[in-house]
Amino acid sequence: MRTPIVYTMGKVASSAISTAIRRTGRLVHDIHTLNDETLMREMRKAVDENRFPNPHFCVSMAWKAREITIRQRAVYISLVRDPVARNISAYFQNLWRFVDKLDGGDRAEVDAYVDDFINRYPHHFPVNWYDREYKEFLDIDIYAGVFRTQNGYQLSHHERVVIFRVDTPDEVKSRILTKVLGFDVEVQRANEAAEKAYSDDYEAVRALVQLEAPLLDQIYGSQFVRHFWDDDEIEAMRARWLAPNSQI
Repeated sequence: MRTPIVYTMGKVASSAISTAIRRTGRLVHDIHTLNDETLMREMRKAVDENRFPNPHFCVSMAWKAREITIRQRAVYISLVRDPVARNISAYFQNLWRFVDKLDGGDRAEVDAYVDDFINRYPHHFPVNWYDREYKEFLDIDIYAGVFRTQNGYQLSHHERVVIFRVDTPDEVKSRILTKVLGFDVEVQRANEAAEKAYSDDYEAVRALVQLEAPLLDQIYGSQFVRHFWDDDEIEAMRARWLAPNSQI
């Protein structure tokens, strides 16, 4: 039986997939990176702070040590999301890296969060992720496959790789995972930002984020975006985040 590996960038609702598989009693691994430099940097930081590393990093290191010998027995599951929306969510998940604390939620504070996100966040992180991870460490070119937007998923490399868009219906995710993994999987949404303590601030920032046209052109003109969304969807996402006075 193939081992399911949820190998995806963060903040794309991957916990719903992992939870669904675990409910069946099967083992599933969650990893966000196989990059040596990233893994070692996190390990050193954890040691310096006298703590254990994030469990995702521990699983990543353990899997990387074994991956070469058991690669053919793995099914890699990944998800994608509007990159700007994903980045806003990731910013709040890791807000402690950027500001001292969440406190209050008044307009001045929210404006500070928005400015911080626009000017300091690495906006291109998601659009380069598959090249940095799947291509470099698994020698898998995601873009060599076909993602049909009307279906909401991609199966490639002899069904060893499954990619869903976040907005793909849960019943479709359940059906495809059941087919590929060979046992019944029922996906249900989990870990919504609205359930987080920062949900009010998160929604306020999301409503106020406006980016300049050149940055949006880079993001939404990327191979990543053009592979997973059609032209109308791309234009709608771009329009959602475009600053009113920015050159279109």
